[in-house]
Amino acid sequence: MEHAGAAEWDSLPAGVLEHIVRLHSLVQSLPDAKTRLRSVCRGWHASLPLGHAVPAHIWRWEEQMAAALAPQARAVTVLAPLPHAAASPLPQLARFPRLGRLTLRHIHVAALPALSGLTGLRQLDAIVYFPAADEGWLDWATGLTSLQRLHLTAALLRLQPEDGLQCLLPLRRHLRSLRLDGCMLLTDEGVPLLAQLSGLTRLEVTCCQASQQGVDALAAALPRLAHAELRLQDGVAEHVVMRYCWVNCGHFNSHPSQAGDRLVPLTAIGAGGGLTAHVSRAKANSLVAAAGQQWPGLGRLAVRHMGCAFLLTAEPSFQLMQRLTSLSLPRIQLPPDAARQLGACTALRELEVELNFTVRDEVLLEWRALAHMRCLRLAGNFYISEQAMAAVLAAMPGLQELRLEQMQGSGAMLGPLGELPALRTLELASCHLNDAQALHAALRGATGLAALRVQSCGIQSEVCEAVVAALPSLPHLRELQLALRRARYRPYRGLRSLHASSGMGWDGDALAAVAAAATSLRAVTLTDNVGNAVDAEWVAALAPLQRLSHLQLNSCRALRDEAVPPLCLLSSLTGLHGFRCPGLANEEARRQLRASLPCLADLSLHE
Repeated sequence: MEHAGAAEWDSLPAGVLEHIVRLHSLVQSLPDAKTRLRSVCRGWHASLPLGHAVPAHIWRWEEQMAAALAPQARAVTVLAPLPHAAASPLPQLARFPRLGRLTLRHIHVAALPALSGLTGLRQLDAIVYFPAADEGWLDWATGLTSLQRLHLTAALLRLQPEDGLQCLLPLRRHLRSLRLDGCMLLTDEGVPLLAQLSGLTRLEVTCCQASQQGVDALAAALPRLAHAELRLQDGVAEHVVMRYCWVNCGHFNSHPSQAGDRLVPLTAIGAGGGLTAHVSRAKANSLVAAAGQQWPGLGRLAVRHMGCAFLLTAEPSFQLMQRLTSLSLPRIQLPPDAARQLGACTALRELEVELNFTVRDEVLLEWRALAHMRCLRLAGNFYISEQAMAAVLAAMPGLQELRLEQMQGSGAMLGPLGELPALRTLELASCHLNDAQALHAALRGATGLAALRVQSCGIQSEVCEAVVAALPSLPHLRELQLALRRARYRPYRGLRSLHASSGMGWDGDALAAVAAAATSLRAVTLTDNVGNAVDAEWVAALAPLQRLSHLQLNSCRALRDEAVPPLCLLSSLTGLHGFRCPGLANEEARRQLRASLPCLADLSLHE
């Protein structure tokens, strides 16, 4: 339940349920409690989960408090992670006259008729359990006449009949975005029904078996479509060529299978449009190389391929793409000629590329012409000098996000950070940084940083201590990810997110010291790289974090039943995820956690 309009209900914090439950135990009348509630709710944004995931006493609270909360609510999230029940529960939605956005997680299709009276609902996002194929699977939607966005995801792949699309026709006046994920197989028979939704600007169907004629008819009937994603099955990909980026194209996203090399090329992408292609390795090579010749007016290009990284061998044509603003080519190594041509794409604002080891300084220096760059994610090589990298960064004064991978030198390559006032995110991965003092000096100038991540860089402990020493100069830092030695933890006060890993100097005492200082932490990830280091002492160290909302435990095999009581003290937790934590993946632990954590809406514990 989010901000509604009245000042006293600004919105609800992640831990507000625990506070309100305490408050409700003190007062019996909600109007008498408004003064206290204002102090709890001021300045927060989060969701109020309703459903099986929360204990029964929250349901009693909801019944008594809804009279005041419901009239103000504009958005509601319902969590019901027991979709196989005959009918998953829904709150009394008639109490929410201002409801505009509804999110349903794992709801049974039998509960959806309760939505039919929500004539003012504009956005619906639901994960639905369909027990069987049913022609009336969309009957409940006919009354949602104001709906602008409908996103349905099947909890289990159980395809429904296409005839159900008829129920969406009364919505065509307002419906702009439609996503059907695993719900229905679109064939030529369903295309005429879908084509009548002429107001669509975004369409995503993850199961598609339409012919070329069907795809052509759909493209002609939807003149406003700006983003389309049709995932064709193997057999269809062999004979369907997606010729369109649609009329007035903004974006096209193709998801072919391994037989899908025939999905491209597209031939009608308009100026400023975008293409995201999921293709095989061979097709990625030819598609990237020919992009400039085939779509010189392209605005955004992203190519994802199946398989390991490879070198672009075909002749590139990037210099022809003068309108290109965003280019993303992960795991495609660019040779010197291709990297040099990117310097001619002066409109670029977002760039994610990987350079081959043959690229040298003179090539990278061509990028000084990219003065409009906002986001740079670069995987370089150890032959590029720090002076060249620094010169390129100095030429991008508007840079907001920077990720450098596989670079070598001292921290001097980051010297221009002080000249980048808009920089908010910095990530260094697998960079050999051999001068921690220079790195410390560079980071002190990046006073606007909000997120800082350092992974596997040089002598990790020295690099991380240099980062820690610079933290007092970063007043806006809210997210920090690095492997720290435990002797240095004084400047953490403003952190909101922290990732701690064993094997790099962390232990329970170190974590306790950080938690005692960084009491504003909202999200913590604990990863056990050693195999048996993260134990109940680590979990107990989190006790001061009364605002902690999300906790992720990775490969914490040493956690046993004794870790459950300290977890139960983290009363503001809304999400607890444990991956490869066999000691916690039992029903008794889950029962204790659900009973003790009143805010817990997302619990996932796996062996």
